[in-house]
Amino acid sequence: MYKKKLIIKLLGIFFFISPEFTFASEKEIDQLSNKRECNSCNLERLNLSGKDLSFSSLDNSNLSKANISKANLNETSLKSSNLENANLESVNLSGADISNSKFYKANLYGSDLSFVNATDSNFDSAKVNNSKLDESNFYKSNLNKVDLSNSNLILSNLSKTNIRKANLRKTNLEESNLSYADLSYTDLSHSNLIGADLSHSKIYKSNLINANLSYTDLIDADLTYSDLKGTNLEYANLSGANLTGSNLEKSSLTGTNLNKVILCKTIMPWGKDNSGC
Repeated sequence: MYKKKLIIKLLGIFFFISPEFTFASEKEIDQLSNKRECNSCNLERLNLSGKDLSFSSLDNSNLSKANISKANLNETSLKSSNLENANLESVNLSGADISNSKFYKANLYGSDLSFVNATDSNFDSAKVNNSKLDESNFYKSNLNKVDLSNSNLILSNLSKTNIRKANLRKTNLEESNLSYADLSYTDLSHSNLIGADLSHSKIYKSNLINANLSYTDLIDADLTYSDLKGTNLEYANLSGANLTGSNLEKSSLTGTNLNKVILCKTIMPWGKDNSGC
């Protein structure tokens, strides 16, 4: 019995190196280290930096303020878990299920979230810049004020997502689905949106300076008072889009579908257009 307790204490030292971290229960440490399963566990402030937890199950668990940097969470299940204020810098979450989970103000800088299922998740104010999120699913998620600058989200699903006041500068969203998404007040300057679906999206007062929107679907999109200066809109479909108060100065409109576009106080490459006022 004494030996068993000693082993558990040693495991505690192994997992909780930093003094500011609190200890989980002996049962939870055993579940995590031996069974790779710790559902509904309290792992707050746990130090898992650099650990291999691939294919683990941590559903409904509390990992808030935990240090999970550089850990391997490939194909791990974290459904409905709390990772608010957690450090996940350079973590591998590829193929993981993080649906309905909370990542408020979490640090995921330089992480791999490709093929991740993040439906209905909350990334409000999270740092996910310089990260890989190709073919990820963020359907109906909250990405308010998220930093996704310099990240790759090729072929990702962000339909009906809240991406207000976010930083998507120099982000690669090629062929991604952003239909019905809210990108109001968002910085999309110098981003790549070639072939993306932005139909019925709300892009109110956003920055799209020098963005590449060629071959993009912007049917019935709301682009009112947005800055599209120098934007590439070649062969894009803007049918029914609202460009009231927007600036398209020096934008490229070769082959662009402008059928039924609303132009009012709109600065076009040929000057101000009030034809839709």
